[in-house]
Amino acid sequence: MSLRTKHSSRSVTTLLVTEEQELLKKLENFQSKRSLEVLSIFLPDQILKSKSISNCENTFVVMLFVEVSGVTSLCEKYNKVGNGGTNFLTICLNTYFGTIIEIIHFYGGDVIKFTCDEVMACWKDMYERSRIIHQIIVCAMCIQQVLGVYKTEINSELKMKTSICYGDALFFVIGGDTDKKLVISGSVTEDIKFVKTISTIGDVILSAATWRCLPVQYYRVTPLAQGFVKLLNCEYMKENEEQFQEDQEKRLLVNQLCEKHFEYRNRLFAKKKFADTVTEADLYEKFIRSLPQRLAIKLAMKRWQPYDLKPFVMRLVQNQLDDRSSMNSLTEGREVTVQYINFVTGERDDFGKVLEEIYVKVHEIINHYLGILVNISTLDKDVTMLAVYGIKPCRQELESKNALVSAGKIVEVIMNVGGVTMISIGIANGFVYSGLIGHPTRKEFMLIGKVITRAARFMCCFPGKIICDYKTYKNSKLSTRYFTLIPSSEEKLEDSTVFQFKGLDNLPLIRAGVGLVGRDEECDLILTIVNHPDKVNYYGICFHGEYRVGKSRLLQYSFCHLYREGYSLASVELSSSTQRPYFCISKIYKQLYNLKSTIDSDEFFFVQNLPSDLWDFSEILQNTLHCKDSYIPVQRKFRILSVFREITRNCDLGFAVIFIDNIQYIDQHSFDILEAIIGEGYIRLICAGQFDEEFWNVRFRISLSNHIKLLELPSIIDVDLPKLLCNLLDVSGVSWRLVDQMVNNCDLNPGLIESILMRLVNEDALKIHCIASKMNMGSKYYFLPEDSSDSGFLVGTVRNDFSFFGYVNINNLSIDIMRKLPAFELKMIKICSALGDIFTRYLLQQVFKYSSETEFANAIKYFFEEGIFECGSKYLMPEGLTFEAPSCYCQSNNYVFEENNNATTLPNYAYCEVLHFKNLLIKNLAYNQFADADKINLHLQVTEILENQYHSCTNCLQNNSAPIMVIPKFREISFLCSKIVNRKYDNNTNEMKENKKEVADNIWDTQDFVAGKRKIWDSTICSCLDILVKTYTNLVYHSIKGHHLEKTIYFTMQRGFIMMLMNEFQEAISILKAANDLCNGDIKLDQTFREIHVAKINLLMAQAYLSLSDGPRAKDHLLICLKEYEITVDPSAAGHKLFHFSKINYEEQKLQLKNTMIQNDFGGCLNLVSSVFAYEGDWEMAKIASNQCVTFLNNHLANVGVLCDIYSNAINIYSFTGDDKTCERLEKSVSQHILNKISTNVVYDLFSISKLIYSIFHARFLSAHLETAIRLGYRALDLNNSINANRIQIDVTTILSISLIYVKRIEDSVEVARIMYSIGRSVDESALPAYYAYCMDLILETSFYLESIESVLSFAQNYFGIPMSNKFNPFEEMLLMNLYTYHLRNNRWGEIMRWKKYIQNIKFPCDTVQSVKNLFRYTESLIVTYIRSEVVKKHLLEGEKKNIKSHLKQCKALAKKWRVFKPRYLHLRAYYCKIMDKRLQTKKFLKQAQRIAMRHGNILERCWLTQSENVWNGGFSFEGDRKYIEWRMAKGYTHLHWSQIMYGLPWHL
Repeated sequence: MSLRTKHSSRSVTTLLVTEEQELLKKLENFQSKRSLEVLSIFLPDQILKSKSISNCENTFVVMLFVEVSGVTSLCEKYNKVGNGGTNFLTICLNTYFGTIIEIIHFYGGDVIKFTCDEVMACWKDMYERSRIIHQIIVCAMCIQQVLGVYKTEINSELKMKTSICYGDALFFVIGGDTDKKLVISGSVTEDIKFVKTISTIGDVILSAATWRCLPVQYYRVTPLAQGFVKLLNCEYMKENEEQFQEDQEKRLLVNQLCEKHFEYRNRLFAKKKFADTVTEADLYEKFIRSLPQRLAIKLAMKRWQPYDLKPFVMRLVQNQLDDRSSMNSLTEGREVTVQYINFVTGERDDFGKVLEEIYVKVHEIINHYLGILVNISTLDKDVTMLAVYGIKPCRQELESKNALVSAGKIVEVIMNVGGVTMISIGIANGFVYSGLIGHPTRKEFMLIGKVITRAARFMCCFPGKIICDYKTYKNSKLSTRYFTLIPSSEEKLEDSTVFQFKGLDNLPLIRAGVGLVGRDEECDLILTIVNHPDKVNYYGICFHGEYRVGKSRLLQYSFCHLYREGYSLASVELSSSTQRPYFCISKIYKQLYNLKSTIDSDEFFFVQNLPSDLWDFSEILQNTLHCKDSYIPVQRKFRILSVFREITRNCDLGFAVIFIDNIQYIDQHSFDILEAIIGEGYIRLICAGQFDEEFWNVRFRISLSNHIKLLELPSIIDVDLPKLLCNLLDVSGVSWRLVDQMVNNCDLNPGLIESILMRLVNEDALKIHCIASKMNMGSKYYFLPEDSSDSGFLVGTVRNDFSFFGYVNINNLSIDIMRKLPAFELKMIKICSALGDIFTRYLLQQVFKYSSETEFANAIKYFFEEGIFECGSKYLMPEGLTFEAPSCYCQSNNYVFEENNNATTLPNYAYCEVLHFKNLLIKNLAYNQFADADKINLHLQVTEILENQYHSCTNCLQNNSAPIMVIPKFREISFLCSKIVNRKYDNNTNEMKENKKEVADNIWDTQDFVAGKRKIWDSTICSCLDILVKTYTNLVYHSIKGHHLEKTIYFTMQRGFIMMLMNEFQEAISILKAANDLCNGDIKLDQTFREIHVAKINLLMAQAYLSLSDGPRAKDHLLICLKEYEITVDPSAAGHKLFHFSKINYEEQKLQLKNTMIQNDFGGCLNLVSSVFAYEGDWEMAKIASNQCVTFLNNHLANVGVLCDIYSNAINIYSFTGDDKTCERLEKSVSQHILNKISTNVVYDLFSISKLIYSIFHARFLSAHLETAIRLGYRALDLNNSINANRIQIDVTTILSISLIYVKRIEDSVEVARIMYSIGRSVDESALPAYYAYCMDLILETSFYLESIESVLSFAQNYFGIPMSNKFNPFEEMLLMNLYTYHLRNNRWGEIMRWKKYIQNIKFPCDTVQSVKNLFRYTESLIVTYIRSEVVKKHLLEGEKKNIKSHLKQCKALAKKWRVFKPRYLHLRAYYCKIMDKRLQTKKFLKQAQRIAMRHGNILERCWLTQSENVWNGGFSFEGDRKYIEWRMAKGYTHLHWSQIMYGLPWHL
């Protein structure tokens, strides 16, 4: 190569490098300018035009303040009715706020900041002050005229009020290098705060300082307080005619600009045509070009660099800018935790310095806990901050915990800042809309939602406290020890339950109390069992013995000792009121959960995968009422056993130590769980009980266990008595005379000795005095050997003239106590003895008539101090063994105590609301003093009171919460049985008229439905269920004692029904059998009463047996029911089928003579008949029976709960069989007939209504009425959310998210799916497979992704990696099938074989939407597998063809029955014809599928059909690993663009 050539080559290389550098420099400059332009949009002119970023400016300004109302309700409404969701809401808000900002910019204003409910703008050029203020007035009136009442597309209005304030303002910047905020203070902000209190909607208010600057003759005003005025109009005269012309010209220009905003909105709202290629991005670019430019942005491009402005923009926007991502991706709706913080600083000269310190420290804490500080406001020396946890990209599962912990940290740190006098924090969890809202040249990040208002209300109503709502408390999964329940009736709050977060270091300490004496062997045995169970060959011990022998004290002492040693402990005290299913095991689990969920616990992440409650009544109620075709529940007992095993085996040392006192009251289910786990070595059980005759069965079961030792606890020996006396009296020594008298005259039971000492003190027979020295005192006194001091000893001695009269045992002592009771107390204790072991203060007040509340409270105080009574609420507390006595644990006792204790000094337990008879011997003695006749009358009186009282706990009563259920009174039933009447249970016509509208709105309209106030059931805050179970147990007891057979039967039946409500069907059957035997065993029983209750009881038993899948026994009891209703049944009925329904002949006239109760019961019987037919697979007979049931009850009177259940059952049956016409007829009939009934504020009825709406929604979806189905789905979503119907919610969200994908509403579909995720993480883990199945469905159907493939695979591998049964629920099947299809589409054969082993067990029952989708997905995979087979023998191909044809035939049958799947079936059929080279049939099926999809409004199928047709005609198709697009980009794709990114079905071999 020549030198010239080399030089030429080097020159070319240099030139190329130079050009590349120039290109990079241009690109860098472009990106810098673009970043500056984006950053400037979020900043006011005050910053962009400033000469120095950190400049502090004090100047006079005119401030325009616009306060908007209705945005939160607009947001809620958009998301409730499903009318466009976040996309349409964003358009609506951008139009509204963009127009306001456009008008402000036109008149020369600077928008300082704006939120969802206020806009603040200022004018600083004050050379012509009055002229400037006039322009601002014209601006404000223009805003009011154009947007004062802004009607949206969903009939919701936005309204506003405006104010104009003139004065001094201090603009200063606070924050560090990476985060800064512009803050305003001064007289202007004080005026704005005052204006808020005096203005109303539609007002334009001028401050006093503003009004003084104006020529008053040109304005018509109304004077207000403190010199403020309300502007009515501007008065134009001849001398200001030029001003009028100028204002008019500007108004015309402003109107033209506003019209551009409205026109842009209308174009976005317009329904897109399938072939439309204009995207929203195109419309946006055109819209921006039509608007005036913002001059401050141009100035900023010349003056600043991106790093100068970045600190003023929130971190979310900074991250999007750094990643070069679209800002539109910040717009979404999701559940978050919101934190509102208020700091009171008082009057300070260095306010700016204090504010700077507060901001920097708070911002640092919030950032540390992954929160985002959204807003800061300073009004009149108060500082308010808004933070949010859980917004992208800060997504994390512990947002509620982080919000609470950061709140505690903020209080801890900021209270040390000088000048801060009080900190109030409100925290709430819920749905918010978040996004960038405003004008194309001026935007802000907004949070909108009721949850923000709720958090602010908490902050205002509870000053100086950290308050959170129930969802935050629940989702945080923190120990209940950090929280205190606050009765919300104190304040006007919507939330029925709020909690105070007590801070970071607020866990209670355990105190040991009095030491043990004479129990060394027992303590050593307990330690051996705990640490070395192999030495004694058992893992538990149960102490039993005489009354007051010291069993409870032994457990308490051992608990405290092991607590100090750091063992994982749980303890529980049981009583006769704690025998509902799983009560004992639930309390133990909750305590173990609390141990692991402390803030600093290393195991906190472990418990995130465990439910916070082992036994949840809300979940059980939903299992009873949720649609059975969409969920296969796991056996509850097996699930509880698995979860309890998981938490115990992960305790420190691999086991937990469980203490149970009064184990004789343990429920059967809890004992079964404990017995199973103790055999595996994961727990050590230390328990004690008093096994009287009625509890021998419990003792017998314990004795049969190979892992629990039954040991009798003896009395102490006389050698240990002196030391025990010293400990009880807290002295150094006792006289030998006292010891001798005790040894010779009483049983040496520690509890008895303690009671005797109390009696001696009360009778002044026991003296405590001090002696100087022990010298020569050994013969007179016993001294504690460990007391080594030389002088000053307290000793106890008995009076010289005192002696015991006879031998004292526990019975004699009890008799003596009874004998010495005053008359008032004696009468009270006798009545209390008849009320039961545990009773309420209210019941005692109703039975025992007294004249003085003080005397009554004094008597209860006396019984507490004598050890006769104790607080019954302690047995329902989350904590276990209690160490302080006497004391009261009633939730609202402190408030009652303060109210009643103004003039007295009584302790709080004198006002205890739930009383427990601690001394059962005195109870029995008092009861035996009653005459038999008096006992009977008293017990019957108690049944009347118990039955008519509210079966709700104090917390729910305070909040006027809806009852769990309403049971008819015996008096009503007795009246209906004795007389033939035709009336409703409740004929309150006013209530009926009100509820007619409620039910109608709930089902069809978009108006808000007000559900019952009970939104939650949680054992930590609500004991309604325990009260309900205990009440009806007591009613049975008192009815038996009162010798009232009819009441006994009725209350026993209702108790069985309550057990059924809790899904305890076996226990319910045994109770109902007892009631049935009573009905059939006494010939003196009223015949009408017998017939009605035999029918009722057998109907309940049939329902219980059917729930246990025991069809034959259910049929037997149904036959008995029909016989009692005098229905003739063919004797051949008892066969494989239930009976031929055509042979059931009921006489309409005869049933009309019966009363409403019988008609309801008979309707329920027919409904159960249809369910039995459906269970047996005889759908034709099921339809006939269901139709007969609906027809019968429509012609008679029925309550809402019964009617909703019957209509739900009927719609489900007809929908399953594909009878769309009958379904539509039933749907129309719902509105007509349910409106005539009464909807009560009862949780059970609300669930029935929710189930009915779901059934209608489900039927509409299957019949391909997609728009109607979506509207009903959102209504169901809203109602389920209000009553926490989480199980039904999972079903609704699954189908609704699918429906929204069909109509290309991807953003709304994602929001609905996130509800599934929220339920799965905080309430019900079974929702997580449904959520991840949806994520895969989104990828496969749309090519958009919500969760990455890696995230879904990680979840699936962990979830299915645990050994499971071969049976999966529909959601699990859907996830497995979607994973298999995904790998098949991407040719990952290794993964295909891995997941194929799971789907081989899927049977495709096709009884749910999920299973039908699985069938279609599997059919697609069969065809794709057929295509992708490389080396296949001919006979194998023929076998695969047969398999494909078989599945296509099954798909055809389902598509014929459920029209929504018809396009997908035709698509697959066309695909099969294509690979078989049947061109004409392929075109025919494609054309038919397109026509049906267009008729249904199914955009998804139309797009996929378009793509398939394009690929099969030679177009481009993605093969191998495909790149998927984030779901946020979906709205930028037209229908045609969407079809081009979809998966093209391969067709060539």
